[in-house]
Amino acid sequence: MTQKRLRWVDVAKGILILLVVLSHFSGITKNLEINHAGVGDVKAINFLFTHYYMAAFFVLTGYTSNFKKRFSEFFVSSFKSLIIPAFCFSILYSVLLFFLFGDEKYLTDIVGIKFWYTGFKFYWFLNALFLSRICYWLLYNYVGSDVMKSFILLALMLLGIYISSSYRDFPNGATHNNPFFVLHFMRMAFFLWIGQMYRKYEDRLTYGWMALGGAICVLFTIVFKIGGIVIPSANFTINFDFSIYGVSEFLLFTITGSGLIICISKWIRKNPLLEYFGRNSLIVYVTHFWVIRYLYYYTQPVLEWSDSRILGDFYTVCVIALSYMICYFLIRLFEKRPFNVMLGKF
Repeated sequence: MTQKRLRWVDVAKGILILLVVLSHFSGITKNLEINHAGVGDVKAINFLFTHYYMAAFFVLTGYTSNFKKRFSEFFVSSFKSLIIPAFCFSILYSVLLFFLFGDEKYLTDIVGIKFWYTGFKFYWFLNALFLSRICYWLLYNYVGSDVMKSFILLALMLLGIYISSSYRDFPNGATHNNPFFVLHFMRMAFFLWIGQMYRKYEDRLTYGWMALGGAICVLFTIVFKIGGIVIPSANFTINFDFSIYGVSEFLLFTITGSGLIICISKWIRKNPLLEYFGRNSLIVYVTHFWVIRYLYYYTQPVLEWSDSRILGDFYTVCVIALSYMICYFLIRLFEKRPFNVMLGKF
């Protein structure tokens, strides 16, 4: 029997994937060397959510996952829904970058050993989530104590953070030292346990408690920002910005930030557009990188009209809105049957 979808979970995923897209605009403008007043300024608001939004995805995955399945069934299901899309869309991404920039390196990379060894180069989240799910299935079925699970996963996180902070020269987190983004998995698998614990004790963790956690996240974010204190970022998967000594602050922000998202989503409860993005967050995740690059590449001549910040800000808002719209229509496209294999639906 198909499990009924929880609408607030889809709302939460919808909010999170829109934040993921928003967080990548400033990095792509820098990569494309777009220098214009107002363009890239969206980075100024990233501090509001980049310290917890990826961890929140793992929490929601832990909350909704069924680890009682037979291992073979669970492994095949996870492989189809995560690794196959990572493989297919990494190849598509490389091809599209070749057409955009005309650099054959994007095509030759596909047949190179590094492309395969590092988990298809582009989509760390899918690789890390796959490894995290397999790891947690083993713990769920062979470690009875929830406390012991947490200790094992915390130890795994600490080890991953220690190794990561020892190798600061990772280019985009994907080198021979990090096959299939294993370090990303080590640092994030703990949040599946958080999701499972929330599911187990949801009756005790009332809306009021979640709201309190969200308020703590907002308060500490403001205090850290005003005080000029570096907020340990959940976006450390690429730009790892703290050592093992920052773990306590990192856990504070990621756990309370996840509570904030849950609180907001349960307050909204249902929203057709957010739910649609949430149900199809995978498609948005694997397509938005090249959508933004193509939009910037072909629309930036508009910026030659004037060096005014007003034009730059208006241009930025338009590109963001168009990116969301294109992602919406790509969802409609990739939902069609010919693309089922790319999305692991076969």
